[in-house]
Amino acid sequence: MSRLVLGIDVQRSRLEAVLVKSGLRETRLVGCRSVPLASGPGEAGADPLQAGLEAVLSLKEARNADCAVSLPAEGFFLRTAAVPFASPQKIRLVLPYELEPDLPLAADALAFAFAPLGPAQAAGKTEVLAAAIEKERLEAVAAAFAACGLEAARITPSGYALALWAARSGGQAERFFHLEVEERYAALYLAEGGRVRLGRSFPLPAAGAEREAALLRQVRLTLGMLDLGGEAAEDRPPPEILLSGLGADGLDPGRLGESLALPVRGGVDLLAASGIPGGEEAGWEPLRMNGALALALAEIENLRGLRFGRGAFPGRQILLRHRGHLVRTAALAVAALALGLGQAAVETALLERRASELDRRMAAVFREAFPEARAAVDPYLQMRAGLQELKKLSAAAPGAAGSLRSIDLLKRLSEAVPEEIPVVFERLVIGPEGIQVSGTTAGFQEVEAIKAGLERAAAFKAVTIGAANLDRSGKEVNFQLKVDL
Repeated sequence: MSRLVLGIDVQRSRLEAVLVKSGLRETRLVGCRSVPLASGPGEAGADPLQAGLEAVLSLKEARNADCAVSLPAEGFFLRTAAVPFASPQKIRLVLPYELEPDLPLAADALAFAFAPLGPAQAAGKTEVLAAAIEKERLEAVAAAFAACGLEAARITPSGYALALWAARSGGQAERFFHLEVEERYAALYLAEGGRVRLGRSFPLPAAGAEREAALLRQVRLTLGMLDLGGEAAEDRPPPEILLSGLGADGLDPGRLGESLALPVRGGVDLLAASGIPGGEEAGWEPLRMNGALALALAEIENLRGLRFGRGAFPGRQILLRHRGHLVRTAALAVAALALGLGQAAVETALLERRASELDRRMAAVFREAFPEARAAVDPYLQMRAGLQELKKLSAAAPGAAGSLRSIDLLKRLSEAVPEEIPVVFERLVIGPEGIQVSGTTAGFQEVEAIKAGLERAAAFKAVTIGAANLDRSGKEVNFQLKVDL
């Protein structure tokens, strides 16, 4: 399933939006917008940010996208600190107290976020990059998004997402600076080891020679605080400065590099660097939209770092967004389960019917073979027991029948039956004191006549009719006689 992410870079006077669609095959730029923001409330007191978001929603499928947002870095308080805990829960609890002495406002009025950087130089401490912003500002942004039916899953300082993505992408050196220059401020980030380890923002004059001088002064101040003068002694190349932002237009990277004694690279095009197609059709402008695209990519790749918001996948939003797909999938699953259960029930019923038929036929065979048995509880086991009993009787010590051969007994039986009676002897079981005879004849009277004829024979003492039943055709009678010798 593909995912839509809307990166929104909010600045003082404009809003940059980039819509990216990420799927299994490719990640593609769907569209982008640059929307000017009014300096104050619009008609009927409308919020300028809300009005700008409504314009962004003209992008196709923008309402179905997850939102990653950046706000002007000048509104954030950024600091690298060492805290005496490694657990994120404990860091979140103690962070306001650790930063409170340096905060411009009371801690209760600020919202905090942090990104772990690893063990600090002091034993037992963890280094973090912390950020704070006024709660009122966050609540106002959340309200504007909610009014447009959107929710910001990720809120960061402007320029941070681009520094983070560049640090994680592997396209940059191990250590570099990212300098985001906007109209009235600039933000400087230090990335090292795949993480953004430092960040600070500072104001800039609107235009003129003072602007570049102020920019150089603040960058030199930061470099001085980091004490990069010892780089040559450590035999490490000087860090490069990555220059971006709409305010960088008109700045000469070569002249800046000479002034700072560091390599400065401008003309950054994140769309080209990431290899994402779709820029020509969408109206891509690198200087304006690099930050918004970096937000979308950071959200798609779930890059961990500074972030205010609920997280990459707020469950409620995902359920609402994909409710139709989930309902259809659930319906298909229920239908498949019902069909499977129905098929199993039908097969079970057929097998039970087949088993009942076999039991009935087995009981019929048992009653025919052993008519003296009172009831057929388990015909198979009872038949086996009856056969074993008959074998024991046949193998017992010879009595009156033991001295006679089967052929002799059949001869005497045939002679004792009147000639006019049609009879077929089908089975002859010889025991120590008598024999059991089974056969078929024309009717019940014939069975009585056969019995009477055998009783008249001198070889037989007594004859008992064990069973006499019509066969399935109803034309003949199956009988069983017990003859004592």
